Amino acid sequence: MLERQLTRLRPDLALIDPNESVEDWGSMDGAARTAWYEDARQRGDLEGYVIPRSLHRSLPGRPPRRHTLGLHRDDPTRPRFVPPPLGGLTLIISRSGFPNEGLKHLSDAGALLAHRMERAMLAAVPASLQPITGIHVERRRPRTLLLEAAKVEDEHTIESMLNPEASLKTKGHRVEIIIETLGANGRGSASSERVFPVEHTHTGMVRALEEWSEVLQAMTSEHPALSKGAQFMGEFEASYVEAHGAMMELDEDR
Repeated sequence: MLERQLTRLRPDLALIDPNESVEDWGSMDGAARTAWYEDARQRGDLEGYVIPRSLHRSLPGRPPRRHTLGLHRDDPTRPRFVPPPLGGLTLIISRSGFPNEGLKHLSDAGALLAHRMERAMLAAVPASLQPITGIHVERRRPRTLLLEAAKVEDEHTIESMLNPEASLKTKGHRVEIIIETLGANGRGSASSERVFPVEHTHTGMVRALEEWSEVLQAMTSEHPALSKGAQFMGEFEASYVEAHGAMMELDEDR
C-alpha cells in the first residue's frame, strides 16, 4: 500500500525493497533496519526512506530531516497517506482478574475505540485487498473538525454539523472514518469518508464500508455502452455513452 501511495505522490521515484537484497532482513528489528537505511542514505545509495516516527527518534546523534506522510487535512488537493489498519496502536492484554488499576493512566478511550472499529472494518475487507487498503479511525472534537472544514471551505461538513442557529446539531465527540484502496501503480483509488456522533458508531461504520464497496465495484468494473443517450452530460455525452474498461486496476501485472 505504501509503495502505491508513494508512486501516486511521485511517479518518478525508483522504489526498492531491502527484503529482496538484504539476506537477514527478516530477522532484523526496527532499530537495526533504521540504522541500515540511514547508513545507505549516508553512502549515497538512497535519497530517502520511510519509517515510523518512533524509529526516527531512535537514530543516534542529530536525526536527519524528515517529512511526515500524513492525511494532509489542511490541503485536500495533496495526495494523502491513509495509514495501514491498526497502525500506531499498542494493545495491552492481561489475564482475567489482573489488577489493572495501575495501568489506567496508559488507557486511551479514543485509541480503544479506533482499535475496535479498525479491527472490525479490516475483517470486512477481502484478504486480497487488505495489503493495499488503508483504514483510519479517530475520535475527534467538533471544534477541531469545524475549524478544519472552514479552512478548506468544506461547506458540506459545516452544514452537516451545525443547525441554522450555528449550534451543534449533536453534542459530544465525533468519529472520523477513512477507508481507501489504491489501484495498481497508484493510479486511481476507491475510498469512503464519514464523520458521525460516537453513539452512531456501528451504523456509521457499516455505511462507510457499503459506500467503499460500491465505489470499488464501480471503479474496477467494465462499463458497457449505454443504449440511451445522456443529454444531461452535454458536450461529454458521446464519450459517456461509449463502452469503456475499468477505471482502476488492482493487479499490477495487468
